[in-house]
Amino acid sequence: SGFAVQDVFKFAKSKGYIKEIFDIPVPPLIRNPRPDFTKDEWKKLYTFMRKWVDEEIKQPHGKPYLNPRVQRERFYLQHYVLVMTNTGIRVGEMRKVQWKNLDRVIVTVDDERLLISVDGKTGKRQVVANSGSENYIKRIYDFRTNELGKEPSKDEYIFCNVDGKYTNSYK
Repeated sequence: SGFAVQDVFKFAKSKGYIKEIFDIPVPPLIRNPRPDFTKDEWKKLYTFMRKWVDEEIKQPHGKPYLNPRVQRERFYLQHYVLVMTNTGIRVGEMRKVQWKNLDRVIVTVDDERLLISVDGKTGKRQVVANSGSENYIKRIYDFRTNELGKEPSKDEYIFCNVDGKYTNSYK
């Protein structure tokens, strides 16, 4: 992996495998970076989600009501977005993060952060979350504890369905 194409051709010529070095033009690089949220867009999203989680659902024949299943899905999606944007963890990595994968790290004397161990396409790594992310995780923990009537198992996935299995997708 440290060789350029030209190096291979030079080697081949020195060994007599080829008579001349070929000039292969490098195609232009087309950049397609992922778009960022502006601060205003991000504020719009997280303020909308706060209201959306507790929003009543309008029924075709009857009064609006708060559906517990829908509220749970919205709450988990809201916190998934908050955690993902404050950690930089990839979707595939977050999918299987369990309570036992959480720890704390002291960044400075008065700055302790959430440390999340993940395993994904680039292997195992530890992610230091932005300050405040521990609040989102605590809310999920409290929600799940209330839902179960007891503390969740350390082996349970943080972003899980009611049955404790990891949430495969929020699409």
